[in-house]
Amino acid sequence: SLLLLINVSLSTSRGYPFTPCALEACNGREDCIEGICVCKEGWTGVDCGDDLDECTNLDPLPCSFAGGYCVDRHPSDGQYACGCDKNGGHWRDGPTQNSHGVTSCVDVNECIEWESPCADNAICTNTPGYYDCSCEEGFIGNGYFECERIPTETEEKITCEDLSCDSKSSYCDDSGENLFCKCLDGFWQASPNLKCSDTDECQNSDRNDCHIFATCFNTVGSYYCACQDGYEDVSTGNKGTKCRQINECLEGEYPCPDGFICEDKTPPEKFLCLDPRTLTLPPSPGPTPGQAFLQTSSPTMPPTRPPT
Repeated sequence: SLLLLINVSLSTSRGYPFTPCALEACNGREDCIEGICVCKEGWTGVDCGDDLDECTNLDPLPCSFAGGYCVDRHPSDGQYACGCDKNGGHWRDGPTQNSHGVTSCVDVNECIEWESPCADNAICTNTPGYYDCSCEEGFIGNGYFECERIPTETEEKITCEDLSCDSKSSYCDDSGENLFCKCLDGFWQASPNLKCSDTDECQNSDRNDCHIFATCFNTVGSYYCACQDGYEDVSTGNKGTKCRQINECLEGEYPCPDGFICEDKTPPEKFLCLDPRTLTLPPSPGPTPGQAFLQTSSPTMPPTRPPT
């Protein structure tokens, strides 16, 4: 029959049996377009039952502007959100926004806005998301932490013993024409006196590999990362390098009372419990009128049954 041919054709193109929506209504996550149920924005998979991760599946990728990052959200919570990577203070929010957040990030000119980002006798050059330091002519060093004057041929050259480098944080580098105390990994030279101090890797996102939703903890000569509350550590290497948002509505014990609808939220909010008997859908995503409560921490829960 014609219906059988339609089902066979759709089964071949979609990969699973499908009934045209002219004969059977689509579910709430689908729209009927030209007789076929098509997933609404934010949904994918068989029967459109999976939340689409727009941050990795859209073309072009959202929030791909310089300094930006993308956070996947539930379709009822805007699908995804864009933000600017402010770790280290190298970017700030751009002047325009849309329903998904910022549409651009502004590069911070560290050479102007920061106080002495480079060593003495060094030149600072702003770059997108960071800055470069280079020693002035007649000086030598890395530019960021030291620029030592290059001695003339008539001056007596110093030795490693003369430098008296602190072995706990530095060593004497004699690989070039001039000797200087070079800091060990995890330390830096705060001034041209060549005294090395602990590097706070947490102050600069370029010096740590913590995830955007992880907290960085500085230690002497190193650091470590820990995923923030509401996020699960799914790192394959060092902890805190990849954090996944926990969906309390789907993972573990159902957090809402019987009869309530659970809506996952972005931390620090965790989830929203909605009473469908008094729920009125709003024109835009967000809390709705009626009996609803927002869960931000676990100790206190509402009554197991809503008031009548």
